[in-house]
Amino acid sequence: MLRLWKRGLKLARKEQDEASLLYQALKMPVQQPVLGTGLKAKKLEPNYLKKLELEYENIEKLKNQDLALRNQKLQPLLEKPSLHTLTELIHVNAITKRSHEAQQAFDKIIEHGLQPDTVAYNHLMNAYAQESNLQKALEIFQQLQQESKADLVSYATLIKACVKNGELDAGFKLMQDMKSKQIQPNLIIFTNLIHGCLQKGLVERAWSTFDHLKSEIQLPDSITYNLMIYACSKTQDAEKALDLFQEMSDNRLPVSATTFNGLIAACGSRPDYYEQSFSILEQMAAQDFEPDFQTFKVLLQATARNGDVVRGRMVWNDLVSRIDPEDTKYDHAIEPLTINDQVLSTMLQLYGEAMYLYEKGKRYEITDSEKPEHELGLEQAPVNLEQLEKESQRIWDMVKSQHQEGKLKMTTDLLNKRLLTLLRGKFGVGLENGKAFLQEYERYGLQKNGRTYQMLIESTCNKHFFDQCLEYWQAFKQYDLEQEQRMVQEPQKTNEPVLAEKEREQVRLLEGRGSKQVRKLFMTMARGHARKEDVVKALDTMQEAREFRYSGYLAPATYKDVPRVVELCQSMADKGNWDHLQKLQDLCPPSKDPMRQVYKVLGEKTMPKNWWGWSSIGISDQDRKRFARMHQRQVKKTMQSIGSKQQKASRSLQRNGTAERPAKD
Repeated sequence: MLRLWKRGLKLARKEQDEASLLYQALKMPVQQPVLGTGLKAKKLEPNYLKKLELEYENIEKLKNQDLALRNQKLQPLLEKPSLHTLTELIHVNAITKRSHEAQQAFDKIIEHGLQPDTVAYNHLMNAYAQESNLQKALEIFQQLQQESKADLVSYATLIKACVKNGELDAGFKLMQDMKSKQIQPNLIIFTNLIHGCLQKGLVERAWSTFDHLKSEIQLPDSITYNLMIYACSKTQDAEKALDLFQEMSDNRLPVSATTFNGLIAACGSRPDYYEQSFSILEQMAAQDFEPDFQTFKVLLQATARNGDVVRGRMVWNDLVSRIDPEDTKYDHAIEPLTINDQVLSTMLQLYGEAMYLYEKGKRYEITDSEKPEHELGLEQAPVNLEQLEKESQRIWDMVKSQHQEGKLKMTTDLLNKRLLTLLRGKFGVGLENGKAFLQEYERYGLQKNGRTYQMLIESTCNKHFFDQCLEYWQAFKQYDLEQEQRMVQEPQKTNEPVLAEKEREQVRLLEGRGSKQVRKLFMTMARGHARKEDVVKALDTMQEAREFRYSGYLAPATYKDVPRVVELCQSMADKGNWDHLQKLQDLCPPSKDPMRQVYKVLGEKTMPKNWWGWSSIGISDQDRKRFARMHQRQVKKTMQSIGSKQQKASRSLQRNGTAERPAKD
């Protein structure tokens, strides 16, 4: 993955990688609040962040004072230093990320005729690992191996360096190597590897590592559980996230605001668990956890996915009302409340989805129009297309204003989200506005990516604008060809190895032209030709999809993907022309065994209501609804049980007159 960063994708990688920020936040010293006994969410103190800022400033100040004191004590001892003194000096420089000074202290061990031990080597290796210098860390580790001094800390330090540099496979190989030498990996090593898996989007590998840790090594801690709940939010696996939350409660592991944020994100990613995400928010507040910036982000993302503009306005208004203009970012692991590019991008997505749902017939009941208290607040006005366009324009004006003031960097993602709101405006007018908006990409010096063309193609793929759609389709294929050529030519210019296919696909995903994204566009174009009654071009498009990039890159088409093409081919066959139907059958592979299809659907997270497989396995529609109600009751009971246990623990502490100590997540 390091090679991808060298090819100009560091910014895109940074935008998508939330795992590192989460991991840093989890490692910060967080004070566990005394659990509340109320059942309703209460109004939280607006000056909470200011207090929290002072708390973390004090922690950082004490840490620096401690390091300065240790350095001061070490200076008089350097005239006739001992191995312990020099090793301590290496340690101080390592944790303050000063590898050059750490190396100088290590060299003094040799100069004074002393023999460095494993601890000294480990501290020096950690100094280079802290600065992401994997090559130097590896050289020190190899020297330790030659002297047979490598221990558990040595392996853990090098594995952390590998993960930090994106060399995840090397980290796993090191873990296998230490096992072969009868050195058992510990919880820290497993947590680092899980973090690395999530950084690279390898969720299945993260789960297998987590399961191995839990079954073979030891019980995971809160940090590891929180990472896996975060993984559930990325795979829309709300059930598993709630199960992990239950396990944390059963094992009496402390929960934090990060835990609740992960649960809200996991439930908010699914339409059937969307309401549950706000129940978790209420429970979070009832237990005296203050919503942080991540809480607001995941709530806005949930409302955006579901096009819930009413709740989206409420979350936005609450966020802007809590922002203190005088607050500054006081620690890299804690995000202050602010209006940044991610928030504004999510808000634009919210209005784009709300416009789409409004056109599909969704309506909201708003009894009273509520005026916002903050100047940046949004009025809870009746929802109609005109009002949605007006509010989305206001959000876009904020984007431009912050960009002009130098507070925000314009990105392709922001332009894409604004383009989405324009394309989903009034029929015809929205497309004209969207076409005119394309000039903004050139104005800001940004390139259109696969997601840009996807929105343009999907918006114009109908009878009225299909000629325009064909132009966008050709432009997308030209863009894709240029990007493929770039991935081959750039390594040749710099004499670097050519990217493997797996790495190329990761680049394509970042650019919005991965295999699933491209397949969707091919099927969209085939359906567009079918709407124009041009079955020949529809079949030719499907044939082109089969051979795109290389044979087998795109998953084969199915009859469900192109229903109109199927109808046209069957109609022609009824009239005696079997050629098109035969070609369609060749392009769409035969369906699998029916029972295999049943088992596959049963293994999925959601199932269609009127699915034919229910009757094939003897389940009536009435039974299906009953099972669904039982599942919802079980989820509710689980959440109430967890809250009850924590309230009992709080009352027990109060009776014993003890205060709950800060718990490190």
